[in-house]
Amino acid sequence: MSIRSNPDQPQDELFRSRLENMIDMNHPLVKLGQGIDWEVFDREFGKHYAAKVGRPATRTRLIVGLTYLQFMYDMSDEAVVERWVESPYWQHFTGEEFFQHDFPLHPTTLVKWRRKIGEEGCEWLLTQTLQAGKKLGVLKTSSLDKVVVDTTCMEKAIAHPVDSKLFNRMREHLVREAESLNINLRQNYNQVAPQLVKKAARYGHTKQYARMRKASNKLRTILGRVIRDIERKAQDTSTTLTAKMTEQLTLAKRLKMQQRNSKDKVYAIHAPEVACIAKGKARNPYEFGAKVSIAVTAKDSQVVGARTFKGNPYDGHTLEEATKRWMKRRNSVEPIIGHLKAGHKMQRHWLKGHLGEIMAPVLAASGFNLKKILRALALFAPETYALIMALLADFCAKAESSRRQHKQINSLLAV
Repeated sequence: MSIRSNPDQPQDELFRSRLENMIDMNHPLVKLGQGIDWEVFDREFGKHYAAKVGRPATRTRLIVGLTYLQFMYDMSDEAVVERWVESPYWQHFTGEEFFQHDFPLHPTTLVKWRRKIGEEGCEWLLTQTLQAGKKLGVLKTSSLDKVVVDTTCMEKAIAHPVDSKLFNRMREHLVREAESLNINLRQNYNQVAPQLVKKAARYGHTKQYARMRKASNKLRTILGRVIRDIERKAQDTSTTLTAKMTEQLTLAKRLKMQQRNSKDKVYAIHAPEVACIAKGKARNPYEFGAKVSIAVTAKDSQVVGARTFKGNPYDGHTLEEATKRWMKRRNSVEPIIGHLKAGHKMQRHWLKGHLGEIMAPVLAASGFNLKKILRALALFAPETYALIMALLADFCAKAESSRRQHKQINSLLAV
């Protein structure tokens, strides 16, 4: 299918007013929409669509604009579509000419579109936020010379991993898939296993850890029985195992064999890519998700890069892939990370798989940059904002020079 585009000069309608006659054209969101080069997305994302096959696809500006708004205002796929119908400014931002009363698309379209554009497409979304900042005078090119890099943990939307629950959930997945393949198991343990999970939870609550471990080990044994039963019955009946069943058997064996000090543990059945990251926080010593590197400009605090790393690598080993130019001012990145988590869907992300882990921080960075540009447009004219940032940068440079001079004088006096 080809990309559907708007006509260059749409005709007026008798019973509907144009959006530009209904809204304030000096609104920050209107100016932001004028500062983004939407044609770039048609050119870059057009390769994902086949011409003259099927119905025309959803307009690129509509779906890109909804994605931007979703991560600017920390909204789900369903919520952003519902809010779009209510807001004429949002409709104008996504390229509509007249006020629309119906939903623009089904929320699952956003899911399929993110999967289609992948990591490269998300990078284009982030790049255009920086280009829009420079075009609107909020971001200077010289600000990109120096960046500050830090890492954080982006938590996955999973339940807290408990061995007993993981063993039982893995057993449920295997039993369900075996039934779909018409494999008759000797016993599926659908009555026994849930009772053992409850026992382990009660024993843990009352600090009877020996009994808790006994119940958990029993569930591990049951999982091993189900694994061996499936492999034996499949071999006896010459049943060809599907790719999904083979993948689940591999994951089940990995889960069954893992011990307390094992590496690359399984913390979630539906998200085996999740890693355990210790960040040294007193209130939350361990976080389960992915390590993300955030690169921020030293002057304007615009996010210029966000990269997800598989596993839990050492922070120093992530710098080469994140950026070649960095400064050891990591404290200045922490407020930005806090904003990304609190207001741009990075606190607990819901995107599926390792690809979702890669896309989530990049999209969050895009939303953060646009929200920052939006605030600048709301408070000042672009020229005024650029002047204030220049004065602030000059003040910081003078303060740093004064600090160095005092340091040199103190060192001479000490001698």
